[in-house]
Amino acid sequence: MTLFSMSLYLSNLRVNKLSPEFTAIANVIPDSSWTASSTLDADHGAAHGNLGKYASGADHFWAPSTDQAGEYLQIDMTHAITVKGIATMGGGARWLTKFTVKYSEDGETWTDLPGEIQGNTDGENQNFQALGEGFMARYLRIVTVAGGWSAGGAGLRCSPLISNAKAAQYMAQMQAHMSSTITRDPAKASTGLVSHQGY
Repeated sequence: MTLFSMSLYLSNLRVNKLSPEFTAIANVIPDSSWTASSTLDADHGAAHGNLGKYASGADHFWAPSTDQAGEYLQIDMTHAITVKGIATMGGGARWLTKFTVKYSEDGETWTDLPGEIQGNTDGENQNFQALGEGFMARYLRIVTVAGGWSAGGAGLRCSPLISNAKAAQYMAQMQAHMSSTITRDPAKASTGLVSHQGY
């Protein structure tokens, strides 16, 4: 991927259709930035939890190896930014009905966002949850809670949401980050970006 094509790619960042106030950023977060406590199988690995990769009819999403409280999908947004909301979606017969959020600026010290967050009611539609004033974070964890999944089990695709006012700043930071990655390892960088069909 050239720097020019990277610039064109980042220019496709769009406001999440669920809110004119916020921008969904999962589509520019590389696969390597998605990790999880566990995964069900290869088709449900952490990177499949990226809502920006969603394509209609696809059955790829993150699912933990076991439906239990405390499993999580983690996102490294590569830079600290104020997260203002979260968009979530399940897949097929699997989704989260509720969850909690942890966040961190360094990946070591974590803060719990108070309370449980309302999740999805089916596996086909996106759910948007605003998070008030938001919080500053580089790392984000979506954590399962007891009984917080559908009868089919836990399944998740998600995206952090930031304010439209911060979107240009974040895109510039991501462009610099990916440009640096391309310089260090062109092959790795070329596989790290995905289209934003999920919004």
